[in-house]
Amino acid sequence: MNFSVETRSTTGKGPNRQLRMQGLTPGVIYGKGEPKLVQMRIDYGTRFIESFKGVIKPFELTIVDGDKETTIKAVVQEHQFSNWGGRLLHVDFREVDDETVMNVNVPIEVLGESPALKFGGVLQVIRRQIPVRCQLKDLPEHIGADVSELTFGTSLHMGSLNYPEGVKPVIKGRNPTVITIAGRAPALVEDDTAAVVPEEEAAAE
Repeated sequence: MNFSVETRSTTGKGPNRQLRMQGLTPGVIYGKGEPKLVQMRIDYGTRFIESFKGVIKPFELTIVDGDKETTIKAVVQEHQFSNWGGRLLHVDFREVDDETVMNVNVPIEVLGESPALKFGGVLQVIRRQIPVRCQLKDLPEHIGADVSELTFGTSLHMGSLNYPEGVKPVIKGRNPTVITIAGRAPALVEDDTAAVVPEEEAAAE
């Protein structure tokens, strides 16, 4: 995945407002060395940001400075949309490498099937993303959540999931629920025929 930006020399509310009037979004690249001021087309940047669906993923960022082009590995660290109209107002990029340690939200992938679902149970996903801390080279595409052992009223918590080597959940003072099985187990139906006494035996008594 590749994204291109152009360098800019002006900063401040006035110049940034003029950029947006021209259909451009201002941005900044942080990381190695001094921050770099950049700009990009609003429509181009909007489609790119939305393609991540809220998940941080590394990509190749090409910086065009006149006739010179430089490509680095980066992530979208932060972005801002307007409250009205959903216009992309600003983007912060972060230059990274394989050893960069990051706090990242990783999507949950439900694995297996709870036996309770066959008897009216409802699987409820409480958290669809898990905050984790790891080096970029260890960043997983998802965190698996095996529900095959869950029964009525039981849950999976963040701390009990299986994390890949080098990946640790970011848990602050509690152990949030990730998935739970809602509903009530069906009542056991007794076999009434076992309690029926044949008429002959009843008469004999």
